[in-house]
Amino acid sequence: MEEVRIEDIYVLVDRFGYTKCVDAATYSRTTEESLKEFVHIIRMKNNDRLCLFTREGNMYQVKASAIPRCRIRDKGTLIHNLCKLDKETVLTYLSFEELFESQLFFATKHGYVKLVSGIEYETNRSVIASTKLEEGDEVVCVTPLSAAQTVEGGMKVILLTHGGLSLGFELSEVPEFKKTGRGVKGITLENTDAVVCAAAVPQIAETFEHDGKFYSAKKVKNRKRGAKGQKANLNI
Repeated sequence: MEEVRIEDIYVLVDRFGYTKCVDAATYSRTTEESLKEFVHIIRMKNNDRLCLFTREGNMYQVKASAIPRCRIRDKGTLIHNLCKLDKETVLTYLSFEELFESQLFFATKHGYVKLVSGIEYETNRSVIASTKLEEGDEVVCVTPLSAAQTVEGGMKVILLTHGGLSLGFELSEVPEFKKTGRGVKGITLENTDAVVCAAAVPQIAETFEHDGKFYSAKKVKNRKRGAKGQKANLNI
């Protein structure tokens, strides 16, 4: 049998979902201007798996060997064709190696939050449920965090709602659940309101990003998890 040489690759995903991978040498020669075309760039090993977490609460896996090797200018293959995503929306891409060593911070439209150990997602199946959702709920944020970030403190959660309210609280107030757990209430919402943005950032962070725009993290004052949001102009 021919021995497979383990090497670093870079998976590149553009805003339309077209996906390809290049070797480290090709990536290093690529200009910053060309790399701006890709909204997701994932460094991983060629024997690893690419993990995709969707708004609908699923995790898909694609073997690195199944991702087409292309030149930078080549179009690549639509990610939906690599893992049968159908009409689901991908929120987060990461390698299984990174996932396995992380704690994942989840937040949902109905205001639930939780942490889940990446070890929970060890599976050979191509798709599994990543979390438990109520009817009508959906995931708005899946963020990988290191052990240091979750254990040592110094991180805050920011939640923004459709109605223009915001709430901040310490990440230490978010408990760890199994992937089958719904989580705990992160914010108390009015019946017609919903969480549209969630972030886990350092307490000293000046800004955070949502949907391509930057907002002031400093203006989101820390309160208690589960409180009602407050009106604040977070625009920079």
